[in-house]
Amino acid sequence: MTAVTVVFSECASGSVQWTDQACSVEVSGGEVVVTSSVRRSAPRTQTSDCNWVTWDCGTVELDGGDHTLVYGTGEESFTVPHDGPPVCARNTNG
Repeated sequence: MTAVTVVFSECASGSVQWTDQACSVEVSGGEVVVTSSVRRSAPRTQTSDCNWVTWDCGTVELDGGDHTLVYGTGEESFTVPHDGPPVCARNTNG
């Protein structure tokens, strides 16, 4: 099983409120397709800390071979078995 996690922010103030997080992952052929959404509200004055904001989407079973992780506009190819750093696809849709 392969765990899928979405990073909503790499450096968010701890005063930002993150709500209504949703995430799904589906395997279709050689593609692992991730979709997500979140709402956030930030006060005018924010704390100066820097926090990763992540959401676990679940796990998927992948057969051996070539795959593509698709997240919004981002894509990243990888091969199973995978013995390297986490595979990341950056969604630039904001």
